[in-house]
Amino acid sequence: MNNGRFSSLLGLSLTLVVGSACCAGAADPDKSAVTRPYPADAQGDLWFIGGQSNMCGFGTLKEPSEPDPRILFFVAKDDRWMPAREPLNSLFFPHGDPHGMVPDYTRLPVGGAGLGMSFAQRVLKYTGRPLGIIGVATGGPAAKTWSPDFKEKPVPGDTYPRRYIYQPLVKRIIQAGGWGRLKGVVWYQGESDAVELPSAAKVYENSLGKFIDRLRIDTGNPDLPFIIVQIDRQVSTLAPGQPGKSKLGEEMADALATYTEAWEHVRDVQRQMADNRKNVYVVSAIDLGDMVDPIHLEYESFRKLGLRIAEVALSQVYKLPGHATPIKLKSVRVEPLHVWHSDKIIQGRVVIRVRFSGVNGRLRSADRPTGFQLRFEKAKTGWAPYQTEFDPQDPQAVLLRYCGPLPDQLRPVLYYGSGLNPYCNIVDEKDVALPAFGPVAIPPLAPAGSPGKEACLGNVKLIVVAEGAR
Repeated sequence: MNNGRFSSLLGLSLTLVVGSACCAGAADPDKSAVTRPYPADAQGDLWFIGGQSNMCGFGTLKEPSEPDPRILFFVAKDDRWMPAREPLNSLFFPHGDPHGMVPDYTRLPVGGAGLGMSFAQRVLKYTGRPLGIIGVATGGPAAKTWSPDFKEKPVPGDTYPRRYIYQPLVKRIIQAGGWGRLKGVVWYQGESDAVELPSAAKVYENSLGKFIDRLRIDTGNPDLPFIIVQIDRQVSTLAPGQPGKSKLGEEMADALATYTEAWEHVRDVQRQMADNRKNVYVVSAIDLGDMVDPIHLEYESFRKLGLRIAEVALSQVYKLPGHATPIKLKSVRVEPLHVWHSDKIIQGRVVIRVRFSGVNGRLRSADRPTGFQLRFEKAKTGWAPYQTEFDPQDPQAVLLRYCGPLPDQLRPVLYYGSGLNPYCNIVDEKDVALPAFGPVAIPPLAPAGSPGKEACLGNVKLIVVAEGAR
């Protein structure tokens, strides 16, 4: 992935959310090395925000940004606290190294807006507590750039250019007074693992889990909340079957297929991390369409994303009622399809119920709901439903109609938001998007279950139901 401006774009300081698992070999930081303590002290909250260039902000600043003295950023240039103000990208640590990315010079003078300010402003509005933000961002795969196992000094013969960020970021958190008092972490990273070094995607689950566990230990908070942004889209012009070489030199017999598989895998690992670690929450960006280039979000998308993250922080971290909860995939169940208003089963036809938890109100879309895909395992292509609609009898259900049966021997799987550049548009009443998922196995027909009474006859109908509505 083009991470050229990743390090120069990080500009807000939010706290990294730490997992609870224990890791051997964790660092023993100097907890007394507080040289620039957060001025608000106990009256405010420290957040760490980190990741790649989409974390720093790549959007075009389209309206004035007045600083608020209650929202401070720990500035990388001279290690001081100052009122946060868009564009924030130059405030992140490290910064100023474009890593070879070609910036958009038509927008550069007003570029650098991200999700940090909308996040901070929403949290401040509902908590009344000042925020101190510590921002660290740079490009690179988690297995390399962000690994806690790498020390600051390069390994002899190792030419990877952006590899030693973990130890400096821990020191930076402690320097700003964050030992044991980070409120949470906002983490937006993973694009590089898919398109710079696709082999890193295969170990992304281990890399991300280790990063969470160690950061929690090394910042003195074993229960540190961690809000992960599930990566959005990348627009590619590669032709199917075309060989290629990744930015970091990996040979690929089919570059598009390799990138697609890696991108989908990273997204699904991020989704499942919320089930594998306590106090980890995932916010999807899969529906955000406004982009400034083939991989970076635009101003409007960053604003929406920041508000979503803030809502999850308010409900899950601050425990304030009335705010949005993250949506999670709960289960997939195959049931007999019944004739409409009848107990008669349509032989060979099924209803697939995909259940979610955490839905706020009802699912909705501004246009025709879309984003689902059926594949058979290992298939490189998939089939979208010919009809997708919300069930008028169940506001939490999406009805997906396909032609033909689902033979178990072909191992059918379901996706939402498949591929590098999907179009997805389903959110709930608090604008929380469904998480991208897949491949998720479609199980064999259940022996019993609630009938999906719909006149579908010669077609298979999948019913996607969200539960846990608020």
